[in-house]
Formats: sequence, structure tokens, C-alpha cells
Amino acid sequence: MKKLLLIVGLTALFCAVGAAENLLENSDFTQLRKGKPANWSWWHQKGGNMSVTQVETDGKKAVCIENSLNGSLGQRVPVTAGKEYTVSLTGKLLGNSNALFFIRYYDAAGKRMNQKKYVFSSRKRGSWETVSVRVVAPENSVSMLLMIGVKGQQSAEDKMYLTDVTISGEK
Repeated sequence: MKKLLLIVGLTALFCAVGAAENLLENSDFTQLRKGKPANWSWWHQKGGNMSVTQVETDGKKAVCIENSLNGSLGQRVPVTAGKEYTVSLTGKLLGNSNALFFIRYYDAAGKRMNQKKYVFSSRKRGSWETVSVRVVAPENSVSMLLMIGVKGQQSAEDKMYLTDVTISGEK
């Protein structure tokens, strides 16, 4: 019995140590500030418009991005140079929306170091899909900016739903 308790205890300890924390705040978009997702910034092309609203679809709380010819949501998190991070997001595209996400790194002076673009192309429009990438924070980086963008939305049917966005890494 003691051996069983020891094994169960050690298993729980190893799972807790290995569990990665989500570095993003409000990654499920359930918290709002002035009707917009709290802790997220948004940008859209000059002269354009972008609507970002919290919705519930298919039983999930999500953010809906629509009316955007070219725009993005973003959040910056601290990182440690040389450490590996996993960026993951779950989304659903409707109509002719195109989506992508960018990962930008910044040094201690706030200077942008580099950027990598990833395409979120839903193989089946109207279905939830999760995309994950592993990245290593470059030398001298202290923060990472995740920007999730949409473009080409021209009709009322063109939408992107987004939920469960995570950036996790070693502690």
C-alpha cells in the first residue's frame, strides 16, 4: 500500500512539474473591457474597420473577428532567450476569411528583432481546428508578441472565431 501511495504521489509531482503554464492573459476571451477582449490589443489597416466581439458558438466562448480587410489581435508576453515555447490556437473560419498569425520577438530595449508568419488555413471551413507551432526564443529576446490576423473579409459571411489561445513554455 505504501508503495502504491508513493508511486501515485511521485506521478502527481512529475505531472505538476512538467505542466506548462499559459503565458497569455484572457486566452479564452471571457473577460471583456469596454466590450472588447481584455488584455488584447487590436489593429486594423488605416481606413478600414474591424469588429471584435465575444460570442458563444458551438458551446464555446470565443471571439469573433469580422469586417476586416486587414487586421489583428495581439498580446505580448515575457520569454527567456533559448527556451522553447508552444503557441497554439483554436479557430473556425467562415466564408472567404483568411487567417494567419505572426510571432515577433523584442530585445530589452524594445527593438523588434525578427518575425515569423504562420498561415492558419482551415482545411474544412466552418469546423474548429487547432494549430500549434513550437518556437525557440532567439538570443537576446525578452518578449514575444503573438498577433493573430485576418484579411480579405468582404461580406457578412466572412468571419473568424477564435478561442483557447496559448503560449506555454518551460518554467
